[in-house]
Amino acid sequence: MATIDDLDAISVPGNLRFEYKQPGFFTVRAIVTLDDGDPQTPVVVRRVNRKFAVVPLPLTRKTLCYVFYRMKNRLIANDIPDALKSLNSELRDEWQQEFEQMGDLTIVGPRLGEVANGKLGIRVSELDLRLQNVVSGPGGASITFERSLDGVWRITSL
Repeated sequence: MATIDDLDAISVPGNLRFEYKQPGFFTVRAIVTLDDGDPQTPVVVRRVNRKFAVVPLPLTRKTLCYVFYRMKNRLIANDIPDALKSLNSELRDEWQQEFEQMGDLTIVGPRLGEVANGKLGIRVSELDLRLQNVVSGPGGASITFERSLDGVWRITSL
């Protein structure tokens, strides 16, 4: 545990930084007191509790690829209910209808392509896909993921 007992400054000097040596889930707790010194202005005190995960980038990439390929493989197996679990819950009804209207998913699923590249972020990430379209040849698309408060990555845009 790291503690900064007191930071008394007119302005916060940039960002407070701390380096986490090991991956894991951590909680930041802070009490922020704003006092301009004027007795006519009430002091404002805010408590902050924020949980977050520290995850190495290779693990994040591996996790995102797993979520994508799990969805793709479930579609190829014609298992729409399980494929939908990779999607954010708000998208599931819409995409269930889309998947059901696509026809033979054993043919459509492989056309989702392969992961070619990506941009990884703390809460939002994007994977670029290399697609193989039978009619027009190779192409590209991207898929967006968001990490929910419980730390689970789900697809938010196809």
